[in-house]
Formats: sequence, structure tokens, C-alpha cells
Amino acid sequence: MHRAMRTILVSAVFLALGNDFAAAMEILLVLKANKEVPRISEGDLVELTDGRLAVVYSRFTGGAGDESAADLAMQTSADGGRTWSPVRILVPNEGKRNVMSVSLLRLKSGELLLFYLRKDSEATSCNLYVRRSRDELATVGEPTRVTLLEGYHVVNNDRVVQLSTGRLIVPAALHTGFDASGKQVTPFVYQGVPIVYFSDDEGRTWKKDETPIPPTNQRKLTLQEPGVVELTDGRLWMFMRTEHGFQYGCYSTDGGQHWSEPQPTALASPCSPATVERCPWSGQLVCVWNDYRGDHPFTPPNRTPLCLATSGDEGRAWGKSVVLESDPKGSFCYTSMTWGKDRLYLTYSSSNDWKVVSIAKDWLASRLAAGQASLPKPAEVPQEPLIAEAVDYGRSFINTKARWNSPRFWVESRLRISDPAAKTTREYFQCGLCKSEYTFPARGMFHPDNYDFLPVFSQVDCVVFRRHLTDRGKYLEVKPIAQAWEGTAPVVRHFRGRMLRNVEEISKAMTAGKQLVGQTEIRDEKSGRVAVIEFPIKTINWHRDTGQWQVDTGPVLLPDLTVPADQWSSKLRLAFVAFNAPDWAEFLIDEPTPIRDGEKEAAKVFHYIRQFACPARNVLVAQDE
Repeated sequence: MHRAMRTILVSAVFLALGNDFAAAMEILLVLKANKEVPRISEGDLVELTDGRLAVVYSRFTGGAGDESAADLAMQTSADGGRTWSPVRILVPNEGKRNVMSVSLLRLKSGELLLFYLRKDSEATSCNLYVRRSRDELATVGEPTRVTLLEGYHVVNNDRVVQLSTGRLIVPAALHTGFDASGKQVTPFVYQGVPIVYFSDDEGRTWKKDETPIPPTNQRKLTLQEPGVVELTDGRLWMFMRTEHGFQYGCYSTDGGQHWSEPQPTALASPCSPATVERCPWSGQLVCVWNDYRGDHPFTPPNRTPLCLATSGDEGRAWGKSVVLESDPKGSFCYTSMTWGKDRLYLTYSSSNDWKVVSIAKDWLASRLAAGQASLPKPAEVPQEPLIAEAVDYGRSFINTKARWNSPRFWVESRLRISDPAAKTTREYFQCGLCKSEYTFPARGMFHPDNYDFLPVFSQVDCVVFRRHLTDRGKYLEVKPIAQAWEGTAPVVRHFRGRMLRNVEEISKAMTAGKQLVGQTEIRDEKSGRVAVIEFPIKTINWHRDTGQWQVDTGPVLLPDLTVPADQWSSKLRLAFVAFNAPDWAEFLIDEPTPIRDGEKEAAKVFHYIRQFACPARNVLVAQDE
């Protein structure tokens, strides 16, 4: 790159991100698309044994689309990225469409492997191949096919990993669809099936994992572009992009042959891939992705900002991220990570450019340590129930006073919010739902256009949730308590329960048929507000062999602790709660959810779909009386 251009680019970073960041992050190479080469993307970087840096990337010459003609180009730098060699075509286009999406893997034996996709059709044939190099990419050997199934595989750049056992893992998404018979094959479908190919002989032969390939109509999630990282306990964590607001993840305990069901992770993001690797300097996981958690401005569905964060607990929680690129109109994705002795090298697509940058080790380590320090402190494990007297949910009701109709409602959960600064505490009783009805007619009791009716009562007001089939904008209503059937006469009974402290006590209470009550405490550190959500445990899972347990119950009331007391009622949400540890809870929130007819939104229906997770304190209580 011309020295003047490098100065301009580094100056731009300096102005945008400040002196500290500009000194730490250096732009080494920017390749810009042009008429002859309309797209440059999906590459990787490796340090060669003689100290040179080598990049290999997808160089499109037949257009900018994923199916356009492309080859694999290579450049090297002998001076740390200050200057680069001319472009050399490492693998000419050998596919009927293209070759693209590079992963470079340095084996423990020292040999270099070059992985890439070969596309032979627009929607039905895309497979991964590997070539070996014994001379640091001066030459590469003949290709070996990795993806054994017929169909359209997607394997992102910088995705192939070697485990501590020596096994090679290739995470792929198979996007070929078919009907239940398996005979009617559908071209490319967005709902990919995450699978793994593995090799135990350094990539010479390959096998597929045991993941079944379901028919298209059984694929409920849009799962795409998976990656894999090995955890410290030997498990493998697969992460993948989705259209559902988060990166999803699943686990393997047998080296990649079997996988758990994909679930949302803490990495909120658009439909854009993440890259996760282990930092050799600290041992922590590092993720580069488009951070939509809310710490930085983001503009859905754009793939921006591009951020970097670490996890100190193997991917369960992530510290505050460092922003690498922040242009709200930009698109930053398909990152590779390479760890040098004193810096981290990143390559990524940047709108119409492809960039290579380096980040200084000391600066990155200090910033990521600060991000980890910003995480909420783990909640102290409770030693006693969070509320001493739990509600006896089988015998508690809210009676009302109106003569024209005085309904009795069964209490289904309790919410207690406290604001120490304002010296305010309020208790809500969420009651069981019923269907909308005409009261006391001879016939025709239910409304033809029916909805769920769920009342909530506090000392000062009544909140009513009306869940119609579709969103009509009248979901939640708040009125003074005196206007709700002319007031209430609660009959709420309580008991002092026995706290269950381990799986043995939990399983004994379950099999004995004891009523179990859960209490979950969440808090807002900034305001100091605290909420305890209490509920009868309707469903609890128990693994008899491993001793694992998990609560899954709802609906409950989820508060917004960022607002003052005069807004508590209007900000209540219905949710389901799940937990399997004393210090973490996850919620599934009811909200209007679009139903689409192709690309067009046909309607919005209420559905428990939005996920929220946070540190918490959880308690299980048994009623022995």
C-alpha cells in the first residue's frame, strides 16, 4: 500500500477513536473493490515460519454476488504489514461458479492446510476442499474433498480448528432442503442444518458427525455459518448466526460427533457471523461480532458496530466490548483472528473494502480486562429464602367487591419491587388468566372475537393484560385499584418453607409430591432497585444420572427496574422463567411477533419469544405442611 494512503487511513482511525486506540490499532492493508475486481472478502491470515505475514482471500472477478466467478489470491509482507507483495493467484477458479471462503490452519506438526469452498452450482452444490502445503504456501497440493454429503454447504472463513486431541473440526451448515420422503430435493434454503466433519489423520480422510438431516418443514430455526471452539473442560461449543436476535450455541461432549439442541447465547447480534477463539495470552475466549447488546449504538439490521469482547466463564457472559468499527451505515463482517507474539491480527470485510489490522497486545489486554471488570458481580448465593413467608399458591385468591359481578381470581405468582432510595416497596399478585366472556347470559358466554384476560393486583392499582390473537395496541391497561370491581379483598395465605440446597433435597421433594415454590431476585445496579419474583414451580426437569435440574415456569411478572415507581405498573411484562443454578436466570418475554408471508409482514401475534438473561439469586422452597 502506498505510504500516503496508509497515513490517511491511520489518521482517520485516530480522529474517529482517539489517540489511545489509534496508537494500538494499526491498519496494515486495505483492498478496495473496483470494476475488474468488484468484491474482495472472506480471507484469513497466517504467520509464516520465516516471519512473513501471508493473507489469502476470495477475489471476485465475475461480479459481487456469492455465486460470481472468483479465485483465491495471496499476498505476503516481510516487514510486519508496512508493505505487501503483488497479488499472486494461489488457487485459480476450479469451480463451475467459484472458489472462496478461506481457512488457513497451522497443524501441530507444522504443516499448513488451506481450506476453501468450491461452488459448482448456484444453489445445489457447494463443498469444502483442503490442500496441503509443505513449503509455506509457495505451492499447494492436490485438493481433498472434506464435505461428504451432496448438497450446498456453507463453511465460513477462519473456521477450521484442531483440538487438543489432534482432531480437526470443520463446522458447516447444510442448506439443501428436501421433503419428508427425502426424494424431493429443494435448492438452497435459509434454514441450514449445523453439522461437523472431522478428521483424525491431519485432514487426509474425513467423516461426518451423527447429526440427522431433518426435512425442510421440520427446521424451525434459521441457523447459519457455524463456528466451533474447544472449552477448557473438553467440550466443544458451536456458535452460529441466526435471524432471531442472538448468536445461538450448542455443545458436544464427545469430540463433535453429537450435539445438544441450539439455544440463544448472550451474544445479541444481527444476522451476521461471529468469530470466537481462545486468547493465548490470557486463556479467555475472545469474540469479534456486531454487538447488539446495547452498550454501543446499533442500527438494525446493519452489520455494525464491529466489536471485540472477552469471556471469563467459557462463553456464558461477556464483558463490555471494544468498538473496532462504528460507522452506522457500514457493514463489517467475516472476521478472521490470528494471534501473534505481541499483537492480534484481524481480517474482515468492510463494506466494499477488505481490511487487515493489528491490535497491540498490551493495549488490548488492558481494555479487555476493563470490560471484564464491568460485568455485574456474581450474585451471592442465598442462604435463606428471599422472602421468608412464601405464598401458598393452592389456597390464595384475590376476591373483589362489586355487587354486579364480584369475581375471585386465583393467585399464580407474586412480584415484590423495592426502591431503597425512594423508600418504596410494592407487591403485585399476578392471577390466572381466563377467556373474555359475557357474564351471566343463558347461552353464548364467550366473546366470538376472544382474547386472554389476565389481571394483576397491587396495593394501588390493577393491571389487565388482554392478549388478542393479533396485536391491537390495547395489550396492557392500568387503572386505580378502587375502579377494579370496586376494590379487592385478598385472601392470600402463606407458609414458611424449607429451602432446598442441593439436588438430593430437590429430588426427594419432587418425588414426595411436595409443593415447590421458586424465588428469583434481580436487581438494577445503577438505581439500586431490587425485585423478587415468586412462583409455584409447575415444571422442573431432573436428570437422574447426572443430578442436573432446571426450573421452567410461567407466566410470571418481569419488571423494568430502570424506571421509577410511578411507571412500574405500566412497564410490567409477562414472561416465563428458567434457571438451573443459584446465580443466573433467563426469561422468555411475551411480545408482538411478526408473522410473515414471504418477505411481507402479514400480522403480529403475541408470543413468548424475546429472550432476556441476567445474574440473579434463585431459591427453591418446599412446603412440608
